[in-house]
Amino acid sequence: MKNALVIIAGRVLQGIAGFVILRALTSMIPATEVGRFYLIVSLVTGATWIAIAPVSSYVARLVTDWNAAGTARRQLTRYGLYVVAAATVGAFVALAADQLQRSGANVAPVIMIVLGLGTIGIGALSTSACNLLNILGSPVRFVAFTNVGMWLGLGTSALLVTSVGRSAEWWLAGQIAGQMIALVLAGISLPRAMRVTRMTVPAASAPGFDARPLFSFAAPVAIGSGLAWVQWQSYRIVVVDTLGPEQLAQIAASYAVVAGIIGAFEAIFSQYAQPILFRAVAGRAPAERAAAWNRYASACVPLVLLVGGAAALAGPYVAQVSLASHYRSTVTVIAGWAALAESLRILGGLYQAGAIVQLTTRQTVVPGVLAAATSLMSIIVFSPYDPIAGTAGGLALGALVYLLISHWIFKTNLATRFPWRDIARAAAMFAGLFAAHAIVRAIVANEGLLQSMVLLAGIVLYTVASIVLLTGGIGNAMALSRAIRGRIAR
Repeated sequence: MKNALVIIAGRVLQGIAGFVILRALTSMIPATEVGRFYLIVSLVTGATWIAIAPVSSYVARLVTDWNAAGTARRQLTRYGLYVVAAATVGAFVALAADQLQRSGANVAPVIMIVLGLGTIGIGALSTSACNLLNILGSPVRFVAFTNVGMWLGLGTSALLVTSVGRSAEWWLAGQIAGQMIALVLAGISLPRAMRVTRMTVPAASAPGFDARPLFSFAAPVAIGSGLAWVQWQSYRIVVVDTLGPEQLAQIAASYAVVAGIIGAFEAIFSQYAQPILFRAVAGRAPAERAAAWNRYASACVPLVLLVGGAAALAGPYVAQVSLASHYRSTVTVIAGWAALAESLRILGGLYQAGAIVQLTTRQTVVPGVLAAATSLMSIIVFSPYDPIAGTAGGLALGALVYLLISHWIFKTNLATRFPWRDIARAAAMFAGLFAAHAIVRAIVANEGLLQSMVLLAGIVLYTVASIVLLTGGIGNAMALSRAIRGRIAR
């Protein structure tokens, strides 16, 4: 319970930081610079998604085994060197892509290299180091250092754009500075976390950070991550010539509001439940790993349906405080599509977690190919007619394809079982929320800030109460923690 409360409190602070950052970004630099910011991020994160994220998943999956065997320090050192090398290559690839494709980012070559190294290398190492602290049983440090990185990044970005220049480059430089501080703090704390948890898990024979097992695991994930980048990020580069940087900024920032709400839930759940899952499957047979994954997925699916629906309703109200005024009208149109796309993304990601648990990541390639092609082609075809619905709807359609194909591929290997009763209860709870919201909106015609905050508070309270009820904890604040831990770790 203590760990759950720490992670929830920390994630709430992160969520607040994320929305404050979004408000500052859309208020402190012009819309054209916001559009350039999203283009630069899309360019430089390609290397992170393709070359680093799969390897980070490998490390997260096996760090418990390495620590039990006393080899974690050596394996993590190899991982750090790999990230530095991958970041260097990735920065030059991002530069080449910008120069050759004329993406619209218009960044000076030296600046693109610096931003690429910082975003890819420092960002990836910071995120991984903090996540490893959580997996190794140090949630307080994980929460503290993640928040330090975000809030210091916000302060540094604000300082730079107000004192040096109101540009996307200076904003991104401030974010990198915050991640650097978080990396230093997490790096200092990791050795202690490894010592404390070394004897709590039985040592098991596990592959190290070596070329053959790493390539076998990470190569398919890298392909899948590259396809995910095509599916979720590349559209910005594709549509910027048609829509222009200002409308791209409108769409990307508005989508980020709803994605931030659902992402906050995703982070709370995964940051608490994934370490339990990885400890539950360490050294286990495939059938036992599949059973643990089913418990993990069964705890997640009903909550995603409930939170996704609530996010669609809450998005326009959150935009009142998290976006500059000229961005808010777009949120009303995009909220439903964005909530659908993000909910489907999380559900599809459960099968990717299953592939990581079973070490069968090659099976994620086919869903990734079909989803990326569906998403990108849909956006290219429909966004010129309806930029908002065409873009967000294309993302949702691609996510649906990924989910359906993944289920078809993994249903045998993971012995998939659906928690139908909990799904029906979650649907009924959202129906109640939807009806209550519609009635209140019909009565309260004024959409001022106060009314929006009252409606938002009502949605949040109803959703939290529904989650407690859904997990069997009527009147019991410890129910969610016990339900998730009990389902996964038993």
